[in-house]
Amino acid sequence: MRVLFVNPAAGLGGAERCLLDMLAALGSARPGIERRVLLLSHGPLCEQIAALGAEASVLPLPAALRGLGESRLDGRSLAALALRSPRLAAEAAAYARSFRCRVDELRPDIVHSNGIKAHVLCTALARQHSRVVVHMHDFLGRRRLSRYALRALCASDVSVVAVSKAIALDCAQVLPRARVELVYNAIDPSYFCPGHAERAWLSSLAGMKAPDPGVTTFVLAASYARWKGQDLLLRAVARALSREPRLAARWYIVGGPIYETSGGEFSCDELRSLARELRIDGQVGFVPFVEDVARVFRSADVVVNASDGREAFGRTIVEAMACEKAVIACTAGGAGELFEHGLTALGFGAGDEDALSAAMLRVAGDPELRRSLGRAARAHVLERFDRRRLGSELLGVYEHSLRGGRP
Repeated sequence: MRVLFVNPAAGLGGAERCLLDMLAALGSARPGIERRVLLLSHGPLCEQIAALGAEASVLPLPAALRGLGESRLDGRSLAALALRSPRLAAEAAAYARSFRCRVDELRPDIVHSNGIKAHVLCTALARQHSRVVVHMHDFLGRRRLSRYALRALCASDVSVVAVSKAIALDCAQVLPRARVELVYNAIDPSYFCPGHAERAWLSSLAGMKAPDPGVTTFVLAASYARWKGQDLLLRAVARALSREPRLAARWYIVGGPIYETSGGEFSCDELRSLARELRIDGQVGFVPFVEDVARVFRSADVVVNASDGREAFGRTIVEAMACEKAVIACTAGGAGELFEHGLTALGFGAGDEDALSAAMLRVAGDPELRRSLGRAARAHVLERFDRRRLGSELLGVYEHSLRGGRP
């Protein structure tokens, strides 16, 4: 079987780490499978793909197409887009021809798209010789333009892999003709595992002195997409410190902007400015992306996922739980499917800075609670999210697709 993955970004965001897990799992489940990846931009993902024995190539999108995004689309930006549309249309048509030629050269059995721009390209152009599998990491119903494009393009011979029940429901509503199959993301628990906490290392990356032994450390690790909730965390920190001014705690925000779409991500300067405005900049450290994310999780006491309800899955939740860490996470979207509140993690409602603040105060003052949450969390991940199940599940989707959806 020849599988071609198409991925828009080449950084190391959540969807890209999922791609790496899929490549590894497929290679283990069926050693003879041909795994290729076509990236639409250059970046460090290429090396990671090669390390897994898969082949990566790049067909970079033109800059104008790379910058298109929907996260902050409004009337003004739509008007600007309309004015640019003739040039964009010409660039898109030329790129589509190049993309079609590349796929025709590779002649895969399965084209597996792993991002919105890839979904549109693959469903529009790749079905001549291949079956298309769309891996949905986004709530398509909240997309202002691509939901209409994909609704028109996703016919009954397109398979959609939904990474959570919430995404499966969204896809069933937006893409009524496509076949939707639920496959939860999975992680490698031999990498995401308990280990030594390097508190001085994490603080040095933030340019801060090492915290005293009694200080509870929190970390939020995510891209700077605005819906990831870095601003919510900062406001919740300010609220927690206003309630308990002597709270012995420190917070680290790890990550940065990784996508090239305009307006959809914070800059580090914005977040630092907000921390200063809230007068908490002495308690909050900013760390750029760290490739060894398990080391980051192991070096903190508590991991926070502060997304605003648009989390399709919540990969960092599962990764941190596998590292036996106490986790605080939003219960909306797909994230709420990953844990049981009070047993394997603590949950809070989307956008509820008061509840997030209260949860952080609760775990900061209770080390035994942190330990019990962490132990239960790792056992839960080993049962439900071990990467060893992923290869066979994906192969089942591919074989179902190649049979045209017949049992």
